[in-house]
Amino acid sequence: MPEETGLTVFNKFETQMAAIEEANADKDFDVTTPDGEDECRKWYKQLRKGWHAVEKVRKGTKADYIRLGKEVDAEAAPIQSRFDTMAAPHKVKLDKIEADKKAAAEAIIEAEDLAAKKAEEEKQAQIDAQAKELADLKAKVKAEEDERNAKIAQEAQEAREKQIAIDAAAQATKDAEEAVKRAEQEKKDAIERAERQAQETIERNKRLDAAEAESKERIKKAETARLAKIEADRVADVEHRETIETDIYSAIYRILVDEPKAEAVVKAIKNGEIPNIEIIY
Repeated sequence: MPEETGLTVFNKFETQMAAIEEANADKDFDVTTPDGEDECRKWYKQLRKGWHAVEKVRKGTKADYIRLGKEVDAEAAPIQSRFDTMAAPHKVKLDKIEADKKAAAEAIIEAEDLAAKKAEEEKQAQIDAQAKELADLKAKVKAEEDERNAKIAQEAQEAREKQIAIDAAAQATKDAEEAVKRAEQEKKDAIERAERQAQETIERNKRLDAAEAESKERIKKAETARLAKIEADRVADVEHRETIETDIYSAIYRILVDEPKAEAVVKAIKNGEIPNIEIIY
């Protein structure tokens, strides 16, 4: 059994509460300064630590003395309430600091968003103005270029027409010379094609003859192999039959101990002279 009962375990806290409450009465922190805020947080954590110490004892005592649970809770509740009462003002101040910080941060973010949006709008307006100026400049340059190209095209057309007249006569002479050259080249090409085709025919016939000879050789080898296999199968079958008949002869000889009779029995079995007996090879 524990040394302290459920009704006395909180006495050690009770003896300390007056000093703690007296100290708390003097704690008027200036939370508008970093140091004041830090001290306030430390004192608040210390008070919550005392509350949790009471809670730990309460739970342990209640587990050991379940029948005294209500009395334990009744003993602990006022003390915890006093801790809550002392901690509440400090928590209000800390909660306000957190709320103020959150509101300030949100205001900064909102101001930054508005500034960024305004800057983006101004930038886009500048881009649009520059784009319009560039489009107008391109249109002007294109109009001047089109006019210049039209003049150049007209001059070029006139020059082409003059050159066409000059080139026509020269082209007629050139065409006649090229026609003669083409006729000579076509004749030469026809002769070369005929010779090439003749050579290709000779080569193709050689390949066909070689292929036919190779095919005949393959057929001959295949036939030779087939006959060899037939002969091998025949020899193997004869040897197999002789082995079976020798085994039967040996078995009959061991019974009759007479070589002629044993041979006669094997022969009779082979010829089907003995009913209901057959050699299975």
